[in-house]
Amino acid sequence: MEQFKVFSSPRKIYTSMLRDMKNAKSSIYLETYQFDDDKVGRRFRKVIHDKVKEGVKVGILVDSWQSTTNKDFFKSMIKDGARVKFFREIKYVLRFISKNHERNHRKLLIIDKHISYVGSANITGMGLDWRELVVRFEGDISKKLFRSFVQTWKDHGKITKKRINRIIHKSFKIISDMPSQLFTPTQNQYLDLLNKAKSEILIITPYFVPSIKFRTAFVDAVERGVNVIIITPFEADVTVVNFVRSGFMGRLFEKGVNIYTYMPTMIHSKLLVVDKKFFLFGSSNLDYRSFMHLHEINLVGRDKEMIRQLREYFSDTMKDCKMFNHNKWKKRSSIQRIAEMIVYFGRRYL
Repeated sequence: MEQFKVFSSPRKIYTSMLRDMKNAKSSIYLETYQFDDDKVGRRFRKVIHDKVKEGVKVGILVDSWQSTTNKDFFKSMIKDGARVKFFREIKYVLRFISKNHERNHRKLLIIDKHISYVGSANITGMGLDWRELVVRFEGDISKKLFRSFVQTWKDHGKITKKRINRIIHKSFKIISDMPSQLFTPTQNQYLDLLNKAKSEILIITPYFVPSIKFRTAFVDAVERGVNVIIITPFEADVTVVNFVRSGFMGRLFEKGVNIYTYMPTMIHSKLLVVDKKFFLFGSSNLDYRSFMHLHEINLVGRDKEMIRQLREYFSDTMKDCKMFNHNKWKKRSSIQRIAEMIVYFGRRYL
């Protein structure tokens, strides 16, 4: 039986990860979009390096675009036997922008193939006060997550058309996305859940740039009498996203979608819960970039206890939210409206 715990605080997430890694007996596999050379990154490096010296097998896969670390940062542990790879360093290919834009956005930690962490948090001190969503698993699902890790590890430097199949484990489905305009399993699963919703849709996303398919699904759900609630940050950490999302938020609010903004800090969580029956969480944002341009990992399922904990997480988040200010939106300046129109044309890469 799978055991799991839902985390929201980066400090508690890191504390738990570090404790589990210190107790590792055989292996540590870490895959992350961002691994920074800061206090948090150096703490992780020390703990992992200590385990390498003890003979624990270590594999680290870091995206080369977002991280402030490089191979020199890991030099000592590599010398002692750790394997460290940087996902797809910038390549001068014919499709320079589109192909180099396809990054590894996954966040996954697997310890002894028995304990694993999946969710939204990177390895960085940049967002210690952010709200995240990470789930710690203990059980055989970690072996299935390791299979997903191995596939990305093998393809880390390649521009490939190979597809990673969905992996089923009991009531959980692991979806591993690869960049594609046509083959978009997480997007398809997300839309399927939205379109089948009968009473309630709960969403948290840090970057809200929904395609026409999603906007249509939200409006259709409202018209069916479904209560649609979307939580997004009051201000995202990526400024351009605040402009491009503005039009979507205002017009969807007018159609009956309940939009709330999280006030205390940046919320970086990615979550969908439908009808108290289904959930989806992981690394994918609700935007074009995650669904079509990035390598992602998400879990879908209908485990009752998981749904209970995720709904509790959502309710706790709502306590620090305010309803989208539609009146203020209608009175926004002409300059902001023009800025929204300009950045709209780049929405597919946001």
